[in-house]
Amino acid sequence: MRIQGMARPNSFPLVGREADLEAILARARAAASGRGGVLLLEGEAGIGKSSLLRDALPRIAELGLQLCHGSADILESRLPFSAIAECLDLLGGSQDPRRAALAEFICGESPPDSFAGFPRNEISVIQQIIALLENLCEAAPVALSLDNAHWADVQSLRTFGRLSRIVEQLPLLVILSIRSGDTTTELDDLRARMLERGADTISLKALPEDDVVRLVGGLVGATPGKSLRRAVAGACGNPLYVVAAVGVLADSQAIGIRAGTAEAEGPVSWESVHTTIMKRLRFLPAELLKLLRMAALLGSPFSVSALALVAAENPENLLRVLERAQRVGLLVEEGEELAFQHDLVRQALVKTLSLSVRRALHHRIGLALAEARYPVDKVAEQLRLAGSALGEAALDWLATAADRLVGRDRETAIELFGRVLSASDPADPRAQRVRVTLARALLLEGQTVRAAEVARSALADTGDSVLRTHLWWTLAHCARAETDEELSLRIAEDAAAGPDVTAAERIRFLGYASVRLFNLGRYDRAREVAERARAAAAELEPPAQAITAVAALAALAGRADRPSEALELARRVRRTGHADEQHLDECQVYMYINLGRRQDALDVVERMHEHSERRGPGAMVWSHLLSAYAQFAFGMWDDAVAEIESGQELPNWGDAHRALSAIGALISLHRADSAGAETHLKAAPIAPLYEPTDAFVGSFPRWAHARNAHCAGDPVRALELFDHLVRYDDDNLPGTWLPITAPETIRLALEVDDPARAREIHEHVSRHAENAEPTVVVPGLRWCEGLLGGDAESLRVAAELFRTRQMPWPEARCREDLAALLAGRGDGTAAERELTLAAARYQALDADWDLSRIEAALRALGVRRGVRTRRRPRSGWESLTETESKVAHLVAQGLSNPNIAARLFISRRTVQTHVSHILAKLGATSRVEIATRFAQREA
Repeated sequence: MRIQGMARPNSFPLVGREADLEAILARARAAASGRGGVLLLEGEAGIGKSSLLRDALPRIAELGLQLCHGSADILESRLPFSAIAECLDLLGGSQDPRRAALAEFICGESPPDSFAGFPRNEISVIQQIIALLENLCEAAPVALSLDNAHWADVQSLRTFGRLSRIVEQLPLLVILSIRSGDTTTELDDLRARMLERGADTISLKALPEDDVVRLVGGLVGATPGKSLRRAVAGACGNPLYVVAAVGVLADSQAIGIRAGTAEAEGPVSWESVHTTIMKRLRFLPAELLKLLRMAALLGSPFSVSALALVAAENPENLLRVLERAQRVGLLVEEGEELAFQHDLVRQALVKTLSLSVRRALHHRIGLALAEARYPVDKVAEQLRLAGSALGEAALDWLATAADRLVGRDRETAIELFGRVLSASDPADPRAQRVRVTLARALLLEGQTVRAAEVARSALADTGDSVLRTHLWWTLAHCARAETDEELSLRIAEDAAAGPDVTAAERIRFLGYASVRLFNLGRYDRAREVAERARAAAAELEPPAQAITAVAALAALAGRADRPSEALELARRVRRTGHADEQHLDECQVYMYINLGRRQDALDVVERMHEHSERRGPGAMVWSHLLSAYAQFAFGMWDDAVAEIESGQELPNWGDAHRALSAIGALISLHRADSAGAETHLKAAPIAPLYEPTDAFVGSFPRWAHARNAHCAGDPVRALELFDHLVRYDDDNLPGTWLPITAPETIRLALEVDDPARAREIHEHVSRHAENAEPTVVVPGLRWCEGLLGGDAESLRVAAELFRTRQMPWPEARCREDLAALLAGRGDGTAAERELTLAAARYQALDADWDLSRIEAALRALGVRRGVRTRRRPRSGWESLTETESKVAHLVAQGLSNPNIAARLFISRRTVQTHVSHILAKLGATSRVEIATRFAQREA
């Protein structure tokens, strides 16, 4: 008896992988019990990774895990988030509103004049994907698996990287199937980080001979004899090649069975795999083979409707033909689409075409999809593979789809724009529209120099006023991205003064210019331009174009120490519905801090955290900075430390990392943590030349280095830096520093015997107070008066004002000054009372450096009691901060990270940071273990 016909891959039971399957299931059982983890499934092509994963997934589901499975496609390796989107069913028209909203955010286009402030909002997408998974994990454990991860796009790999950092916090099993030797730098880095964090690895090796015999026996239905074993030995234990070898022999009728033993009647010809596969497909009708080639070019999986379109086939006839491909095991159903059962078959169909034919077919497919209005990423991917000459039809499509393509895949958009423009007439209106969008895409991708070059060139070639307006905005944003406020200002002024823009756009440019002037410290001119824009906008209906100008006026009011007026202007802007919410939120946080309204400031910060994920990574890192600043100001130092850590995990934007490090340095210095302070100070250098644009972000490093000099016993250097903060930084900030830095400067000036400078600082503060809202400057003014004039009542009033504003450090420092004055007058009892109150505030902050002064002052009064804080242990429940204890309690109650974030008014990233700290301090491995230990502790 001879075996005839092609053996069907994957139609046989899994052989030789039983131990590997059990290892996967053991990891899944751990995830089901709450202990998440990462599993890397590795091996060469054809070794059985996909088969093993396919066999494991149903059994994982039987353990109670939700399955989120996908397979990366080499044709979509440049499409952002395509791999993780398939795992989570984000782009398949899901009815789940969370998935639909995320899909819209991934694929949505940005307005022509928008400026995300960072190359891509991928950090925002990653955080939202993590939030979706956290919500899924709240319902039941999850298995998130990706096959062919070596083809995954960079953004999906980064998502898995972020997940690996928090996977131990969730009942989540992450499985990545990776082909050995077919990796990228990004994937190698991801793998190294995952292994460093404790990922498990299953490396599939070649099947031993006994398992090869079992596999072949299952394929031929008989015991393999010696000749058949020798024939498949060239497969070197690779299951795919074993199956291919048996298939080649079966197709040539070279396997005979006698007395239950199968023997080979000829050698296997080990040609290239692709050629071998194509030979095995020769039995198919030419009509089906042609369709399979077109399907292979579309990618896997593919929709029948798309294949019918590009093949110009009647759908009914197409289905009839494709049914045969399914019957012989070439195609399988995957949801509502079809996929190749094995990707090697798809590769063979593609690779055996000549390059010129392949490019021509991709071009034809791309134009057909474009005409039928298929998603822009599907069209663009085909055109990208079509070679350099795209033609008029492609230019037509790009001119209309450019903005949508930039919103979905900027990298491919930039490549296609460049290729089509290189063969186009610059005077062609279609080419001009594409060039305008190219400049914006380059800007959003962070290529600001090239974006500006393209924009300037396009301005010289186009007379279209709408396009010219877009180009002016791109140039202004390019200059802003390069932190060149002067150039950005000149561009905005030139645009506003030119004939190109409409009245409404002119007002927008004026408003933009007023903000640039504010940042440059030209406040009178900024107010003049902003008022001009507001007056012009009053004649428009609606006057929405003046929003930026009114927002600038709000900032100016805040800078003039009139926070209540600034808040009212900000509320007016917000009510219009056309506001820059990020700018207004930042303004409100500053103002609420200046007014001492802690809860209002924290509420705005919580709103910033909530919305920053959609605004982009720049907004995210700044929401952490402002949160850390508010918490530092209001004495919530442990929470500020968590915000600093969370913010520094994000990409730097607007020099936020320098400010975050400086706040960390200030806290470390006050806590006498010299090692921590040194680390933070290195990351927070002082700018060599002061510019108004460095105010706020650069002010924190000056403050930190001033405090460091003070701690190191260098009052002269400390005085120099504090004096700078008062005279320059405070002059460019909305009352942010003056109530604290001015008294520090006066005290240091008196310490180094420079009373003239102390008086100058007092006069400076008094001038501010003349036009300022009393609530802002009065605490600092009374403190300065108390220090300079030896006025105990002024110091007492200042301390009480800081107490009512819930700012414990300046209150305590003010009480120290009051105690020193009282002790000098011989009132030791009153001095001890003030020192005791100050010590209580410092103890709540763990401010050991400050407490050392209290101890010294008490000893001088003859009081011998210690006031230093008890050092918090490094591990165990007692090592947790107050917020960490709250988070642990909520974890024990079963709340997810998003729910904890909402309950505590902090960001999800900050919750993740807290949970990581809790796990490390308790030596726990999962949320379940935290809950168990909490219950035992409470019992």
